[in-house]
Amino acid sequence: MVRFVLKDLKRDFSITMEMPDDEKVSELQETVREYWGDRNVVFVRDYMLLDSNATFGEAVSEGDLIETFPDMSDIARMGEFLGNDRL
Repeated sequence: MVRFVLKDLKRDFSITMEMPDDEKVSELQETVREYWGDRNVVFVRDYMLLDSNATFGEAVSEGDLIETFPDMSDIARMGEFLGNDRL
């Protein structure tokens, strides 16, 4: 198990989580969808995007801070995140 902090920057909310070492990072998408209702987010650790195909054991260390950002490939969501509905 890897214990880390997941921070939703949009809501300024954090939660401490544990995920199995062999679980793929992409599984975290489902958790974010269930708890926060966000569908398309990317995960960042130390200014680097996490590879969604990597396992937690490969990509995350004990105590890491993982931040969520809206997937900026959707321009409307980027405007919502930035507080600008004119994008």
